Amino acid sequence: MRTLTRRHVGWGGAAGVVLLLLLIGIAWKATNVLWFLLFPLLLIGLVAAAAMAVLWGLRHF
Repeated sequence: MRTLTRRHVGWGGAAGVVLLLLLIGIAWKATNVLWFLLFPLLLIGLVAAAAMAVLWGLRHF
């Protein structure tokens, strides 16, 4: 069984922070009200996609 190293966790955390900042920046500049209604769904989708990527990575590491 292989374990994640500090390097892998660091890259994953950095990618998550960049994606979150990108979404917040887009929401900050958006003037459409629908964007703010859909923003929580996009965040949930982002978290779900990240979780699936981690699970896939652990299985096929």
